Amino acid sequence: MRQPRKAKYLWGPRRYLAFLGWCIFGTVGELARALNSAALELDGVLDDDGLYQYVVNGGDFGRMVDLEVIKQRSSVPSETTNTRDAFRDSLLERDECCVFRGVSRGHGIRIIPPERGSGGFRGIIDNRPNDEEDVDDLIDINDIRNDPNRSLDKTDIPCADRPLKPRPGLAYARDVRYTLQWLGEPDKYMFLITPNNLDATFIQSTKKRKPSRLLLHYNYGAAAVKRWGHGLEALDSQLNPARPAGPMGAPRTVRDRGVTIQEHGAAQYANETNSMDVGTQNQPA
Repeated sequence: MRQPRKAKYLWGPRRYLAFLGWCIFGTVGELARALNSAALELDGVLDDDGLYQYVVNGGDFGRMVDLEVIKQRSSVPSETTNTRDAFRDSLLERDECCVFRGVSRGHGIRIIPPERGSGGFRGIIDNRPNDEEDVDDLIDINDIRNDPNRSLDKTDIPCADRPLKPRPGLAYARDVRYTLQWLGEPDKYMFLITPNNLDATFIQSTKKRKPSRLLLHYNYGAAAVKRWGHGLEALDSQLNPARPAGPMGAPRTVRDRGVTIQEHGAAQYANETNSMDVGTQNQPA
């Protein structure tokens, strides 16, 4: 893992690896130096160029992240200007401005991109343990909780070197932190105005529910695999969950509509049952 300059994700590097394992696999595991070896304490340091294993009981990979969620976002026929504007307006109603920078300009960004559709969106939620929060009513891809672990303690994450002062009427979330972290190296200007470990602020008086922790952890795990993973072709083809069909654009004619419905009904997605090739884990980091 080649971390960006000045990047500090957690005070404890072992704890960070365990957190990544939870985000990626969606299953509680232990950190070890090798398979079948004793579990490591999470408060220790890492050896230079060391190889560490996230050991999951029973080799349960069924809840692993789907790398499609962090691939290049593209336009979707069913994603209209009105839909985008309505989603942005709902975010501004809850947040008033960008939760990290305090500015009112910008676009509303979903944690899970709209290409997944509400069916694929709900499939991600159902495939993950939901002991972090109540997600029974988290159904719509346009839900404001879809905007950008075993829960860490707030003190596990360093504070930003240059924290921003909240705007009047805004405050940091109580009991939890919503923290921006750069897994890649941003340009100098972007890093200057949005430093690593910058915490989000929210309207104090609102009762609207904040971004989903389940979705944030899911997306964080997918981004980490994309950024640092080896053997991605094996993960992409073997371990991803079933994917419901994405949103369909409106057909132009009655005949096109009938063909589209038939094709949509015929589309079937099946889970792959192949096991992970542990040889892909032994490449140098």
